Amino acid sequence: MSTISSTPLIPSTPSTPSTPSLSVPEGASRLITGEELFAMGDIGPCELIDGRIVPMTPPGGEHGRIEISLGAMLFHFVEQHNLGWVIGGEAGVYIQRNPDTVRGMDIAFSRSNASRMGRRRDTSG
Repeated sequence: MSTISSTPLIPSTPSTPSTPSLSVPEGASRLITGEELFAMGDIGPCELIDGRIVPMTPPGGEHGRIEISLGAMLFHFVEQHNLGWVIGGEAGVYIQRNPDTVRGMDIAFSRSNASRMGRRRDTSG
């Protein structure tokens, strides 16, 4: 992914601790792709909605506690039954393309091809 101008989007000082904001460079009104967002690196908590960066408020402690509890239960169930894989930690997942929407998933599950065919995944490395 490439940046949308010579000056990438960077986090600015939030006006309040619970309201993060992003500094948008001049001429950055065009839609960007998920690949371009990824290339910007850590610009603070945000999602890409219909090709536009939307700042997000970081989740709190209760959210994190629930996320890790549910993620652990789902992970163990999926592993025990060889169903696929589980990811967490606000991993970016494409919801749509053209324009791109990339949402930060708390927990996501993907069925593996190996499990659909009744074979154990190769975890040797």
